[in-house]
Amino acid sequence: MKPTSVIFLIVAVLIICLGVLLCITGNSMATDMGISVFAQTGDAENNFSTTETFESEELKKIVLNFTDVNINIYGGAEEEKVELVNFTDGTYVYSLSKSTMQIYENSGITSFIDLENFKIYFNGFRDYLHHYKYRDKQRSVNLYLKNEADIIKFDITTQSGNITIKDLSLGCDYKITTATGTLSLENVTTDSNIALESTKESALELKNVKARSFEINAVTAYATMKDSTFSHKLFANIASGSFEYDRTESDFLGFNVELSAPNGSLSVWDTEYTSYFSEINVIEPPTPIVPPIGEGDGDHDGDSPDADETTGEEIEEEAPEEELNSITVTVNEGNIKIY
Repeated sequence: MKPTSVIFLIVAVLIICLGVLLCITGNSMATDMGISVFAQTGDAENNFSTTETFESEELKKIVLNFTDVNINIYGGAEEEKVELVNFTDGTYVYSLSKSTMQIYENSGITSFIDLENFKIYFNGFRDYLHHYKYRDKQRSVNLYLKNEADIIKFDITTQSGNITIKDLSLGCDYKITTATGTLSLENVTTDSNIALESTKESALELKNVKARSFEINAVTAYATMKDSTFSHKLFANIASGSFEYDRTESDFLGFNVELSAPNGSLSVWDTEYTSYFSEINVIEPPTPIVPPIGEGDGDHDGDSPDADETTGEEIEEEAPEEELNSITVTVNEGNIKIY
């Protein structure tokens, strides 16, 4: 090795040793003074979190989009906030406009450089090593909302991870798309719709849920429902798995029912059926007959403001078609149990 190279090597080693010494000294001094060395520090269980506070007075829509992340949404909070657990700087995007909140995952070069906001998230190799130990920790998003929140839609997408929605009473739509994991809804009330789409294998647990309608489309799903009521429609189309419904009401009064389990078992209140069950409780209202124009109307000369100028015929407005209350469940490979 050339003498010049030896000199450079010795100088590099000395600089590294000096840097390590300065880091140790600085960390010791910060600890003695109660100063946090890193922007994000771990708790007793070696998890660290970042908290964002917000006000939901004008917030209408919340969009969450992640891969392997647990999502927890809680109502009844005194302070509205979102906690991002085990997310390092630059690995997520938090966006809050007047009416929409978006939180989604960030990866690749954009996790270090935010070109839109001209921001760099790399705070040095020391900071990178500090967060490296969290690389295998489960990440979570915890969202806390007040009961007075005026949200009208949740749009949640995950690839894996569990989703929990609890103690929430909002008149909003829930659209949830996932691949694997457990979706748990407990003490949830809405006068709108809940829709779930599962592309691989998921478990669904509903307890004390009240909604206008609930819809599930799944490849493989294991659904259990207890103390839950749907005033308008319950629809489930599951390729394989099971569907168990501990129904609050003791009958199907007010609903047209169609249950199908062609390659499994079907049980309705302890009565076994081969593969199909149906019950009609709502009859489609008859279409009203409108008398021809002019009959029984001799005092009028046809100059009705609603008359067509060309033909003289009265314009008839079609009433919107009202969908009948229904319970439709299909499990192609698996079991259905109503009890």
